[in-house]
Amino acid sequence: MKELIAVRGVRKVFEDVAGTTGGAVEAIRMADFQVGRGEFVSLLGPSGCGKSTLLDIVGGLEKPSSGEVIVGGERVTDPHPKVAMVFQLMSVFPWRTAVQNVEFGLELQKVAEAVRRKKAMEMIQLVGLSGFEEKYPSQLSGGMNQRLAIARALVLDPDILLMDEPFGALDEQTRFLMGLELLRIWEATRQTTLFVTHSITEAIQLSDRVLVMSARPSSIREDIPIPLPRPRTIESLTSDAAVQIERRIWDILKVEAGKGLTPNAR
Repeated sequence: MKELIAVRGVRKVFEDVAGTTGGAVEAIRMADFQVGRGEFVSLLGPSGCGKSTLLDIVGGLEKPSSGEVIVGGERVTDPHPKVAMVFQLMSVFPWRTAVQNVEFGLELQKVAEAVRRKKAMEMIQLVGLSGFEEKYPSQLSGGMNQRLAIARALVLDPDILLMDEPFGALDEQTRFLMGLELLRIWEATRQTTLFVTHSITEAIQLSDRVLVMSARPSSIREDIPIPLPRPRTIESLTSDAAVQIERRIWDILKVEAGKGLTPNAR
């Protein structure tokens, strides 16, 4: 599988995290990995190990202290037009309706009104929000607003989707159901996806591979393939194979959690 993302020797040091007395904090010591076109890869690790920081570096929102990120053969120095991000906190505009939210990026691209409305309506249907086009975010549930954020990202037809714990604020049941919805959408689009999560279950549910990070200063501790058949089902996710993968990840995380963390991690 041809790589679309290459992270090479990335190190990140925050020079002064807490003002003049905070001193430097080494968040990421060494990150090396690749993501192939059409792959779904999750970043998982102890709290504060730099997962979100690493995602921001891939997205061009943070610059590495050393090393490089290559996307589609080009070195990332700024946000890339073919990379879209979905965050944990609700990132939709409360003053715009659902369809107007989805249209927003197309407006910035000066897409004709009729064309952008057609694309937005198609994406709303894909994420299961048909019938809610004219509703405002305050009239939608948390899960529906996250679908809306995903639709707004996907309507731009990005090569890469970066997702930073998009379901982290949801209750466990809704989070699992949103994972199933994301899988359905991903099966339809096959967008290359790099996904940050704290949940082992979620990582196994969604991913082709799970990159387990060490405690800070972090590195990629292990690259674990998830050879469960797709589409994922309750049966496959509770199979012996899934349980063995979960135990393996837990064993790694228990060791890393025992190393302790320094304050002010991200």
